[in-house]
Amino acid sequence: VALAALALLPLAHAVEAQDTRAIQAREAQRADDRTLAYLARFRAALVEKFGADPWLSMLTWTENEGSALVHASPTAPATHVIWQEGKWISTDGHQLKPWATAADPAVSRFRLSAVTEKFLRERFPAHRAQPSRATDFLMSTSVRYFGKPFDRVILEIQVGSMTGFGISAVAFDLATGASLDVNAAIADARTQRAEAARKDA
Repeated sequence: VALAALALLPLAHAVEAQDTRAIQAREAQRADDRTLAYLARFRAALVEKFGADPWLSMLTWTENEGSALVHASPTAPATHVIWQEGKWISTDGHQLKPWATAADPAVSRFRLSAVTEKFLRERFPAHRAQPSRATDFLMSTSVRYFGKPFDRVILEIQVGSMTGFGISAVAFDLATGASLDVNAAIADARTQRAEAARKDA
């Protein structure tokens, strides 16, 4: 009997591991729902404060806080706002800066309406389609202009892996939905700068 019990231990551990991953996957999906719900509330707050479809150069949010750089017109200066736990709070001590501060407003600014729940609901599950990503937590989501080599507004999601225990990012072209390899672009830019510096030296 003891030998039979020992033989069943690996199976019991495997079942327990599967149950744990299933619970983690469900919790991660619930976190997605909370994040999307907070975006809907943040969007309504922005519309109430700034009008029907404000211009933005940055939009970032989690499941309990949203920040944005809002512009009265495509060429107007930015107003930084933070909406935390359902109320506007002071931005003192907080910063939100575009990646490319000198970018042409014609390509670097976008309407709030460009960030749709449909777009996000298509991207979040797509990330989780791979079993290894099913338990990932999608932490902070941002929409902003990314310069070279993309020269476009992107959606970037900071991802916390429950399996790899690391933080990474996934990015998409906001206009087309195409996946973008931001990490490779950053690495390539650093390599080019290092090569240029070596040649200068």
